[in-house]
Amino acid sequence: MALTADLLALRKLAIAKQVYLDATRQRTKPSPTARLIAVVEYDMAIETVLKTTLVALNAKKVPASDFPGLVQQVAAAMTTELSTELPRAAAIQHVRNTRNAAQHEGRLPTSAEEDECHVIARGFLEDLLTLVWDLSFDAVSLVELIADASSIERLTEGQAALGARDHRAAVEKAGEALEWALMRVKNALVGRSDAWARAILTEDSFGKPKASRELATSIQRTQETVLYIALGLDYGDLVRFRVIAGSTSFYIGGGAGHYGIKDELDVSDAEFALAYASEAIVQIEARVGSIDKPFGRDHWF
Repeated sequence: MALTADLLALRKLAIAKQVYLDATRQRTKPSPTARLIAVVEYDMAIETVLKTTLVALNAKKVPASDFPGLVQQVAAAMTTELSTELPRAAAIQHVRNTRNAAQHEGRLPTSAEEDECHVIARGFLEDLLTLVWDLSFDAVSLVELIADASSIERLTEGQAALGARDHRAAVEKAGEALEWALMRVKNALVGRSDAWARAILTEDSFGKPKASRELATSIQRTQETVLYIALGLDYGDLVRFRVIAGSTSFYIGGGAGHYGIKDELDVSDAEFALAYASEAIVQIEARVGSIDKPFGRDHWF
């Protein structure tokens, strides 16, 4: 019989998922170093879930310091407590061997090895969570790692909408959560911008005043670029997110407006939007601390 995951276990699983998602993004970067980071993170996600499983099944058992020993401990605990076998035991050892060859022997993983580790990690995490907690890996939410109350509220509403197959509402809530978080930390990092300003007054070569829309746009884009770099956000993923979620505006009296949301949203669009928004907010909090008081400042507006 599967276990019920407590809050601590869910947070550990969320950390493992965050590491796994970062590994999948590394795969899009065509460099040997990115492949190495991806393999290390796949292995880290696997080890984190193994230790979480061991604690859940046998809280008194101290995890072995070596990977084969840890695998044996989890396999024995699953046999005793759940009457089932540890899935893909040989395969996850292959991921560890690939990591060790790169990290300790100086042999960087090939693209084929990286792809293999990706497939093994994903399959193992999905299988193990299903066996131990009757939980889909896709259902593990990074919301467990977020401290900001308004972000949690919006993302939770988005997940409820996803469960009800209301893909548009799920995407809208993801957009609200992320854009509200970005808006609150922007001033602390790059200063305020005037949403109503459409041009900057300059002088032409004859000394006559000239309104420059291009200069205003350039400053705005520079602020945004610096903001994303300062927060450690992957710009490519952010662009993909906004292709799906469009733009979000917040009203003074409360509520939000959504513009440019992708037509004919499907479940994969909604899942990506919620997962990316959650992970991005976790990353933002890691950089600035409290979103309401970035870097300890009381006034972000």
